[in-house]
Amino acid sequence: MAQPYSTPSGSTHRLAQGTLALSLLLLAGTTKAQLSITAPNTPVVVTFDGSLPGVSNGAWAGLGFQPTPTAGQLDSDAWASW
Repeated sequence: MAQPYSTPSGSTHRLAQGTLALSLLLLAGTTKAQLSITAPNTPVVVTFDGSLPGVSNGAWAGLGFQPTPTAGQLDSDAWASW
């Protein structure tokens, strides 16, 4: 009769660590933004406290992204998150 297959405990631990590290890497998201600067040498500040055309509508309240944002949202044409 054949012996059941068993993995040494050290290999199992390394496999679990590798799987966890890969999972965390895949779940880590990035966010990028785009702002049109129309006047060179003019500072532009995004504070998320007020409106900035093409970026946000009113103070950001964490209400998501929309192509035409309502109050508290970011303009999805200017921001991306993945």
